[in-house]
Amino acid sequence: MAYYMTINIEKAGTPTSNGKKSKAGHMWYSLKDSSANDVSDYGFTNEDADGDGFDDVSPTDRNDYEGDPAYSRTVEVTKEQYDAMKKFGLKGRTLPLFSESKGNNLGSVPLLPQSTRST
Repeated sequence: MAYYMTINIEKAGTPTSNGKKSKAGHMWYSLKDSSANDVSDYGFTNEDADGDGFDDVSPTDRNDYEGDPAYSRTVEVTKEQYDAMKKFGLKGRTLPLFSESKGNNLGSVPLLPQSTRST
């Protein structure tokens, strides 16, 4: 069984599905579980469109930008890494991710197996 994470980057000016253009570009990650052929997208914003007080996560970025990403890189990850990124993506709505006043919480995601992390 194999697990993959893909980093996708769109450049500024990329047309979006709603007829607008991306002002600054965008980055999101996709996770794939090869056993289920399941791909999930996790795109983070500094917007709170639903008013719940937390930054929003978009599960549709792959379809929200026209054409292929300007940059895309896929790497195989361990089950531990896959689960951590999936949990972070699902929990992201409850984390202050990119707010200037709240800092950046992406450092809280354990991408390296515990045995290889430096202290």
